Amino acid sequence: MLEDEYTPRFSGALNNYVSKHDDVSIKGDAITIGYDLVIDLGNSSIYTPRFRLSNRCPEEIFDIDIDSTAEKFLKIMLILDKLYDEDLVVLGHMSKEIHRILEEKRLEGVRSFIEDSIMRVFRDLLGFGRGLTPSGDDILAGFLSTYNNLAPRCLDSQPIKVYSEELRRTTELSAYIINNASKGVVNEVIDNMLTLNMGDDPLYLLLDLAYLGHSSGVMMGIGILLALAIYKAIWNDKEDLHNLVARFARILQSRAI
Repeated sequence: MLEDEYTPRFSGALNNYVSKHDDVSIKGDAITIGYDLVIDLGNSSIYTPRFRLSNRCPEEIFDIDIDSTAEKFLKIMLILDKLYDEDLVVLGHMSKEIHRILEEKRLEGVRSFIEDSIMRVFRDLLGFGRGLTPSGDDILAGFLSTYNNLAPRCLDSQPIKVYSEELRRTTELSAYIINNASKGVVNEVIDNMLTLNMGDDPLYLLLDLAYLGHSSGVMMGIGILLALAIYKAIWNDKEDLHNLVARFARILQSRAI
């Protein structure tokens, strides 16, 4: 049951996102919006991420064909008209900047590559776009949820931090999601990606994620794929980090024009 002390705050927050003519009331485990919608939390199940229960590095996910998955995913999303024009602008800018950075210099050290280059691109896009979670923020949330969960397990590295002064540039909801993502909080779809069994196709999981909002899930999926592309190059040591991530960025760029 929702604690009484949180009810007024929760109710007030919900009122900001519904019609001004529909009051939100909370009684026990029931949330009522206006006269028509009642949400009963009484029998809701509690989801426990499987990935967070283990400290091992999930080597299976590095067998994913990132390039092929990214291309199929974006083609399907464009066919379904799941991306706004501004989403394509964000994707085009992001992929162009990442490609430019990689062409200019091959950075030594994984952490410097992520923090000094990739994260600079994401930070420039914070708050860009419309809606409760702008396009650039959704990519960052997907990226951080993936990277920060894998960092201590696979690279013996610390998670990347996002600072409160940076989050003031975006919406409260988006700042909340990014802050949680930086702490390694994942939703069920991302958790399933990180615990993928050998031979399973990640495309189906990304398609599930794509139905989160209009384009939010799609952009989060792109952030996940970018993080996995970087990790795959590092872990397998079969392809140069520069070449793999540059190819991934070119796929995005070709679809974002």
